[in-house]
Amino acid sequence: MPIQNERFDVPKLLGVACLYLAVEQLEENEDQPDLSDYESSTKCSGRIITKMRNCVVKQFRRIVAFVTPIQFIRYFLSRFCRDLSRKVYAKSITVEIIMSTLEDVRLMSLRAFVVGAAATLLASNSNILTHELIRDEINALPQNWLIPIDEVCSCYNRLLETNRHKLQINLN
Repeated sequence: MPIQNERFDVPKLLGVACLYLAVEQLEENEDQPDLSDYESSTKCSGRIITKMRNCVVKQFRRIVAFVTPIQFIRYFLSRFCRDLSRKVYAKSITVEIIMSTLEDVRLMSLRAFVVGAAATLLASNSNILTHELIRDEINALPQNWLIPIDEVCSCYNRLLETNRHKLQINLN
């Protein structure tokens, strides 16, 4: 397989290929990242990412279902983004924030809904949220979600640290 002969991080490439495949499966998502977004995150060509994607599909005999943080954006935006004028921006920046997780193995290992919640909270608020404010937002969700608040807070802080430069956020 030619992919093994290339010089890059194969587990990261596999993660990117799976995310790319999962996003392709979302018909209603008009904010799907371009292949070039994945290229810049991995330093791999689109041809290599597509080749790995095809290997994944072949390995699973075309029976593939993924859950990604992107699938949670619509729900969490409806719950967390109360400023309607910020909703379009928040949706777009949430996708960018989620794409940034490809560069951080610690974030890629988190459950998809945790990353989705943290990214949406970060993008939909114009101020930095404290642990208490994040807890209040999560506790306002229906009880059957059972979202681990400490994981969301930790993910939120990591996403804030890695994405501060691209956010319209007040430091107050």
